[in-house]
This record gives sequence, structure tokens and C-alpha cells, in this order.
Amino acid sequence: MKKHIALVLVLLLALSLPSISRAENKYEGYTFEQLQTEYLAILEAMWKTNEWQKVEVPAGVYQVGVEIPAGEWTLSSDDSFLVNVGTKLDATKTKIESGNSIANELVDKEDYKNGWTVVLTTGDFIELSDVVYFTVPVKGQGFTFK
Repeated sequence: MKKHIALVLVLLLALSLPSISRAENKYEGYTFEQLQTEYLAILEAMWKTNEWQKVEVPAGVYQVGVEIPAGEWTLSSDDSFLVNVGTKLDATKTKIESGNSIANELVDKEDYKNGWTVVLTTGDFIELSDVVYFTVPVKGQGFTFK
């Protein structure tokens, strides 16, 4: 009986392999430009959905309006991190060019317990020194006194 069950399982697995390999080869034959277009479309769809609460963004340099949407964001992390927002990248395209910073801040978890909020404008670049969580800032009604 065990041999029959094992044989059925092997047959089912063998029949499902073509569908698994089709999923792995979804992008086979795409050019670099096509892959990049698909990547940016996925990023845009991810940012536009209302189903997320925070997005984990790895360390690196990102273009606002392309890889990260423009707008007001609260940045936080499990550790301290350096964030630099600027208008121009250096020759290596890995750092914001000196003298082109709009905002440059060491976000220490002790000093910014609720995160650090920044307004990002299309065309700017943001440089992150560590993994950072992006969330939409919570807006309250403010204080009212009687």
C-alpha cells in the first residue's frame, strides 16, 4: 500500500514539474530593458496598493518618482541609520554628490522614537545607509485647548 501511495505522489510531482518550470522561466528571453520595465511596474504596483503598512527598503540609493514615490514618508529602522536626500548623484552613481544635499540626518533610534519624517520630491535621490522601513505618516487633528 505504501508503495502505491509513493508511486502516486511521484507521478503527481512529475506532472506538476512543467508548471513549476514555466513559472521559473516567466522572464526567459526578456531583454534587460524589458526586465527593468517589469521591475519598475512591480514597484509602482506595490507602492500604490493600500494593503501594506510599511515597506522594508534595503540600503542603497533610490530615485524618487521612479523607485520610491514622491510624497511625505516616515522612515524608521531597528538600528540607527544615515539618510541623505539630494538632487544629484556622484560619478559612481552610488552616493549623493557633495554639496547637493537637501536633507542629511543621522536618525538615531533614541532621538527619533517614532521615526523621521521627510518630504521626497520627484527627481530627487535618497541614500540609505541601512535597511529602512517606509510608512505613511500618521496625521492627527492636532491639539485643541478650551
